[in-house]
Amino acid sequence: MQAAGTIRPRYFESTARASVIRSVVMCSLVGLLGLFPGPAIADTASEPGAPSGSEPTAELEGQLKALHAKSDFPGFAVAIVDREHGILYEKGFGWADRENRKPFIAQTVMNIGSVSKTFIGVALMQAVEKGQIDLDAPIDRYLGFKARNPRFPDKPMTLRHLATHTSGVTDRESIYRQAYSEGMEPSMELGDYLTQYLDPEGRMYDRRNFGKRPPGEVYEYSNIGAALAAFVLEKALGRSFDLLTTESILKPLGMHDSGWSYGDIELDSHAVLYDGNDIVEPYTLVTYPDGGLRTSVSSLGRYLTAMLGGGAVEGSRILTETSVAAMIAPQFDPRDPPKDWGEKNSGIFWSLDKKGLIGHTGGDPGISSVMAFDPKSGRGWVFITNTELNKKTAGQFREIWSLLKATP
Repeated sequence: MQAAGTIRPRYFESTARASVIRSVVMCSLVGLLGLFPGPAIADTASEPGAPSGSEPTAELEGQLKALHAKSDFPGFAVAIVDREHGILYEKGFGWADRENRKPFIAQTVMNIGSVSKTFIGVALMQAVEKGQIDLDAPIDRYLGFKARNPRFPDKPMTLRHLATHTSGVTDRESIYRQAYSEGMEPSMELGDYLTQYLDPEGRMYDRRNFGKRPPGEVYEYSNIGAALAAFVLEKALGRSFDLLTTESILKPLGMHDSGWSYGDIELDSHAVLYDGNDIVEPYTLVTYPDGGLRTSVSSLGRYLTAMLGGGAVEGSRILTETSVAAMIAPQFDPRDPPKDWGEKNSGIFWSLDKKGLIGHTGGDPGISSVMAFDPKSGRGWVFITNTELNKKTAGQFREIWSLLKATP
């Protein structure tokens, strides 16, 4: 998988990069789209509700080639999808492996960061449909131990709290950094990590693992909280999250190039990841449900089409229309939202911006991803690249995203 070139040494050692990179990249992305609270860079989204048009023309491809040529992206891939017509356009540009001149194509695979969290949302709603979980029940019911904020031991967390980032579980930097491992295998099991972090008997347990307000009162984005929701699902259903979602989401949707580990994918299809001119060494996540899905723009296009189609694509249904509607419905009362949320709203691991777009963004070492759709127009868009967004590339991304959204 890896190309020859300068390897960035010991990418995660001693620094807090692994634990803060997602929040840094997310701040850039969230401002671009308005999908999450964060410092705004620019809002390039056009007003939602425009009618779907015909298939994009060859002019779009020429424009995207020109944008790549003047950009600092090693490579990227995009997709435009439509509720009625499926994937209208998918294409890669630049290099999946710059040193070996391997093109980035729509089928190039890479980890997609926090866009992975939307798959937790879908899996939760599948279990709700079957009566296997209750989003508003204390998660202690499923875990086998009490996961409570020690400041508020009588206030249980629920899956809905976790899914809307209002549980009070925080990403303590020194511990979250340990969720990242160099190489192709995580350093420990998901359940072990979360038990050690949340169980009062655990070696990583600390009051600092929790916020200072009761569950439901404050919005604080939490990767560990998202991974906990996946683990609760594992305990409730008796199956690992990776196997569960592979069988219930990836395979039914034809996402055959996708998986939660290097062992689940064809390594030859995986992009080399970059930080400027340096190669980012392979890494994995113990808390893989929060950001570890490896997939392609082509597969994400199918997934997004299914969401636009009320839970089905090409005859394969993974959710009922009712469940999709409940998953992307606003969870916060705008008259009394949780503290620090701002003007946006939340679905079940999907974000709702004030202009009506629904989706998620992702950022991790060597990657950035954006996936969003407009339920009124029936259009959706996907962008992934094998590098991180910074002040310079953020502006280059804005041009690409604006072009995709302006395509009739």
